[in-house]
Amino acid sequence: FEFFEGARAGADRHGFQLEEFWLREPGMTTERLSQILYNRNVPGLLIAPLPVSQGHLRLDWDKFSAVTIGYSLARPLLHRAVNHQFRSMRMAVRKLRKLGYKRLGLAMSASYDSRVDHQWSGSFLAERERFDRGEQVPLFLLEDDEWNEANFVKWFRKNKPDVILCQQPEILEWLDKLKVKVPDDVGIAHLNCPDDSGEFAGIYQNGRVIGEVAIDFLVGMVQRNERGVPDLAHSILVEGTWV
Repeated sequence: FEFFEGARAGADRHGFQLEEFWLREPGMTTERLSQILYNRNVPGLLIAPLPVSQGHLRLDWDKFSAVTIGYSLARPLLHRAVNHQFRSMRMAVRKLRKLGYKRLGLAMSASYDSRVDHQWSGSFLAERERFDRGEQVPLFLLEDDEWNEANFVKWFRKNKPDVILCQQPEILEWLDKLKVKVPDDVGIAHLNCPDDSGEFAGIYQNGRVIGEVAIDFLVGMVQRNERGVPDLAHSILVEGTWV
């Protein structure tokens, strides 16, 4: 939602109107959508994050300027705007260490990590190498069919993290069933805080800014008459904020 709000504000600022098109609308196909967009003289496309990782999308790209948000669109390789998740994780780990936490655990389904091109796990593992051996907690990173309460409980009881970096809400439910109090017994650092209000501690990815800069880049492409899949895709990385 914040992506959309930021993109709409950016479009208004440039004198464009942002309209939403849904590919899963009944009867919609990529061929039909390409024709609709072309007939309506839509010059630029902002591709929202897809519901799956490593997604593919076939449109008549040569007719449009296009930018995507996030890493979920694997093909074609378009220009993108995205939170700098590698640095966001590094920020979270270092903030937590300064707060006195020693045994940091990353708990996340593998599909969530895949959606960000493994930026979460890659950065966490790089930071974990700096810890003493006895403070290194194994990742709780499982495929979706193994991501469940029973496996989480086994991991939690065996490894005893004093803070968990995560973004899936069921973890709070699982801890509650264990009578584990947050933050008294274990800390929780949210990797995708819904806002910067402070209701959740962790990383706010600045989704509104990501939407705005994506539109800025897209408008520039339209004005330069850049159409189709780029020969060399660019990534605009937006820093996260510690909440």
